[in-house]
Amino acid sequence: MKICPTCKKGLPATRDYFYPRKTNRDNLYSECKECSNKKTKEQYKKHRRKRLAYAREYNLEHPNINRQSKLQNKYGLSIDKYNQMFINQLGCCFICGTHSSKFKRRLAVDHDHETGEVRGLLCPRCNKNLGVLEGWALTYQEKILLYLQGLKQRENHES
Repeated sequence: MKICPTCKKGLPATRDYFYPRKTNRDNLYSECKECSNKKTKEQYKKHRRKRLAYAREYNLEHPNINRQSKLQNKYGLSIDKYNQMFINQLGCCFICGTHSSKFKRRLAVDHDHETGEVRGLLCPRCNKNLGVLEGWALTYQEKILLYLQGLKQRENHES
């Protein structure tokens, strides 16, 4: 049993109730998770503007760190592989062929949402339209097929 100094509750001394901390004798924080989370949220709200300003400044000073981890975590792609794709596409959108210099943002990594397979680099406009079209086209086709099947079933019952 471990007592949280903040809420004074006696809780089992396990990782279910306390965050791990190697420097403490029992390898657990003294505060329970509930109090720790509450305190963290309060601190975040109190210093929100300062944290956001720091994050903006850090991202401006280190633009590739954030980008590198996003490419790797989301698409399994290194910056070198992205750059190679960019060179292979001559810096242009895979769909419309517009050069990336015409846009404020980098070319987006297009990938299959089911398999995760990377298909190419797209301009923001084509990437957005493809996403809308993929979602719309499949459901719209399905709706049309269901509609037509319903008409055929009705015709069969009437004759």
